[in-house]
Amino acid sequence: MSLKNSIKYYLAIFNQCINKQKFILILIFSIVAGGLGAISGMEITYFESFLISINDSYYIMFLLLLLFINTKNTIDVFKENYFYIIRLNSKKEYINKLIKTTIINNLIIILLNFIILIIWRNLFGFNGATYSIKNYTFHYSIYLIYCIIKLILITSAVSSLNILLLLKIKYRYVLIFNCLLCILPTVISNYYYNINSIIKIPLSPTSQIMSLGTYYNSFISEILFFIIYFVIFLIIIDILKKICLKYLGDL
Repeated sequence: MSLKNSIKYYLAIFNQCINKQKFILILIFSIVAGGLGAISGMEITYFESFLISINDSYYIMFLLLLLFINTKNTIDVFKENYFYIIRLNSKKEYINKLIKTTIINNLIIILLNFIILIIWRNLFGFNGATYSIKNYTFHYSIYLIYCIIKLILITSAVSSLNILLLLKIKYRYVLIFNCLLCILPTVISNYYYNINSIIKIPLSPTSQIMSLGTYYNSFISEILFFIIYFVIFLIIIDILKKICLKYLGDL
């Protein structure tokens, strides 16, 4: 598929998702998430506030929840495109295309959510206060880029995991699993100190995205521990993908 046709395909899928009733719920959760994130960073200057906002535990919780709803929405739309599906050569190609389509759809939702967050931030205003990033000495903009990349990678991994689960497990059970995986840790604990070994790495995706709530010896060690966490996550996804390929019925 050419780049032009690929863009047309993903835009067509997203357009179909917008026309689903679930998108109204996604939009509501985006507005709520943006509002919660904006409130958490309202005492800080513009770009620092964005860093604080995307690290807020309740913002992340609502973001993961709306991405889960959008994942289910995308799966439903994808399955409706029968004439496209029959052109796929194998179950592996089917799963890979579904994952790729969902991740791109979710990236659009994340971008939309960021825009809503910025609108909220402009409505609340700023007072010019400063914020220090843990014990790091570099400029906050570097850490902001790191946090955005980390958010995109983890939400994409969580979306891939949810797709594989939804292919074989009923929606309500996967929803409960997501609540336990992403929402419960937000309520129980938001901060992790002195992470200096693998066994201390936070397991919850919420805690991993909330970088300002986890404390490492250095920025390099924070990156290394995240890479370890992410690689393990990808291994789990790959194992689940092989299981799905083995037990998935005819397309």
